[in-house]
Amino acid sequence: MFSAMETDIAKTFKEARVKFGFSQEEMAARLGINRVTLSMYETGAIPSPGSDKLMKLMEMLQQTKGEGTEPR
Repeated sequence: MFSAMETDIAKTFKEARVKFGFSQEEMAARLGINRVTLSMYETGAIPSPGSDKLMKLMEMLQQTKGEGTEPR
């Protein structure tokens, strides 16, 4: 069973991906993981990713905001 924090992280991954209009394939490629792994993070099938992946996610979202890309 996963902790509440891990569940929140999984939810955050999916919400961010959907908010910015990324497909699972695109977001996974940007994070350096495969689509299946991302899907498993999003559904909570595996524990949340390491801090390196979380940092990449935050950087990716900051760059997207900086490019003037509005959430869809």
